[in-house]
Amino acid sequence: MTRPAGEAARAAAAASLALAAWLGLADTLRAGAGLDPAAAAVTVLLWVATLAPLAALTAAIAAPLAARSARRARRHAGATDARDPARGREATAAVRAALASLIACPMAAAAVTALRSEPLAPAGAAVPAARSASAVDKASDGPGTPARSGGARRPDIALIVLDTLRADHLGSYGGPPALSPAFDALAAHAVLLERCFAPAAWTVPSHASLFTGLPPRTHGASFAVRPRLDDAFLTLAEALGRVGYRRVALVANPQLAVANLLQGFDTVREVDAPFEGLGLRRVWTTLGAPARWADLGARQAVNDVRSLLAGRLPPRTGDPAHAPPRAPLFLFVNLLEAHWRYLPPLGERRPLPPGMSWLEASVRSAAFYGPPAMVGNRAVAPRTRDAVRALYAASVRYQDRALGEIVRSIDRHLGPDTVVIVTADHGENLGEGGRWDHVFALDDPLIHVPMLVRHPQLAAGTRRQGTCSLLDVPATIAALTPGVELAPGQRGRNLLAAPEPAAGEALSFAEGDPYLPHLARFAGRDPVPGSDLRRRRLAAMLHAVRGTRFKYLHSSVEGESLYDLEQDPEEVHDVAALHPGRVRELRAALARWKRENPPHPGTSDADERSLRTLDAEARARLERLGYAP
Repeated sequence: MTRPAGEAARAAAAASLALAAWLGLADTLRAGAGLDPAAAAVTVLLWVATLAPLAALTAAIAAPLAARSARRARRHAGATDARDPARGREATAAVRAALASLIACPMAAAAVTALRSEPLAPAGAAVPAARSASAVDKASDGPGTPARSGGARRPDIALIVLDTLRADHLGSYGGPPALSPAFDALAAHAVLLERCFAPAAWTVPSHASLFTGLPPRTHGASFAVRPRLDDAFLTLAEALGRVGYRRVALVANPQLAVANLLQGFDTVREVDAPFEGLGLRRVWTTLGAPARWADLGARQAVNDVRSLLAGRLPPRTGDPAHAPPRAPLFLFVNLLEAHWRYLPPLGERRPLPPGMSWLEASVRSAAFYGPPAMVGNRAVAPRTRDAVRALYAASVRYQDRALGEIVRSIDRHLGPDTVVIVTADHGENLGEGGRWDHVFALDDPLIHVPMLVRHPQLAAGTRRQGTCSLLDVPATIAALTPGVELAPGQRGRNLLAAPEPAAGEALSFAEGDPYLPHLARFAGRDPVPGSDLRRRRLAAMLHAVRGTRFKYLHSSVEGESLYDLEQDPEEVHDVAALHPGRVRELRAALARWKRENPPHPGTSDADERSLRTLDAEARARLERLGYAP
């Protein structure tokens, strides 16, 4: 290659890479405060790497064009080259320096921009107890300053849902303490409910029950009726709004907005994964490459809570004019870090199975999905199983760090009588009985959820063994908030004031409806092997009655079964034939519960709204989470 051609190729390649770097900077600026400096630099570098083939192609095109131009110049100038070689070298060096700066400047700018985001605290940082009254009295008034009405103090309330979190992955519930130092420290200042159960195994019906105090069969927010909450139901946020609360929701799971679960909040903010809206992510997804190397919104949630409580977070939706600046605050936070695909930030993916790189673990986790694996109809390689479990645990640990930061902000800015409730909407199957994910079953890894309540009226560090449910949250909050009235028919009980039933006397009920979008998503390309019964199992309606030792399960496809949880924690051996009296007792309890909780009347075709009515962006997000067909 002639010298002019080589110089032209290098200049063209450098110009293309500089363009890629500036595209990376623009993408980084769009992400805002959700990126840390390292992630911002990674974004720019990956833009450069992604467009490197374009740079090579540009150079290949520029070289012959430059050579042709040089030949024409020589013909016009004759045999004598009048150029000054030294001046030419100086000009070439200047061009190279300019192009190098074009590449370096956006990387530096992206890192500086991202410094606006404060990193999460190191794992293991302690969660302090609520601030003393004297400290609060000295603090400046903020948006969460408790209001008084007729001498009755209305506390600030923080309800934090750790989406898809298994109770047994927390130290307080017998799990590895290294995964949950923040939760465990908070539990030391709270009441921990050891036997709390979700009424359903997935996001929409569980959150709807959490906000209404009604079981899924009554509120109807499920795929069995329609995957959204009817406007006619009074939510906890609406009830608190009637007595003057400012209501703010910071939500990582897009299902909550889609399913109308956030009705009643004046401010709703979706806390995105920092890379979720980047053009780079869409490019990588189109190319079929793994496209997630950051969290699912935990960092933005931490930053938004800090800004909110410091009075810097502006409203996004609704008209908060009716909520004065000194109104008490109802803060709802939904974190999604433990949700499949289990891909926590790169620095969090330790420890992994021996000899496994984070890249191999990521690929195995991202590729592992589908109804056959979920219901145990397909063998899972031990190495894949170990990778998935390790990454889930790492996601729990990272989410716990975000929880610690959020609680620290609450304790720094709000009063000592703030009500803090931490729970989960459901858990996750990680291979127990061959089951995975959180659909098509009602076993304990899915419905046994953590629950703690911190309030000055409660004895710190107390543990209760009586059965409770997510349905109890609205009644508990209403009991602490003068003047709040819930809708008639609300089924929950006040966890703080009501006498705790003796262990084993209360039963917990859960429902499972067919996860139709999953079936549509995998139909035709990932068929379920085995018998017709196995295929029909995916579309079964399930009801579970959870006692102290036994669990009764009724399937619309397979009939009834009974599991001894003490002897068979993975719920794979049906012992109904050995305990017919217990089967009759729990069957009758389920029949009574159905009579006491009338079903939702359903909706007409004209009223029904399905996932197919979503706009393109919302649908794309749900597809990435595996929710849409």
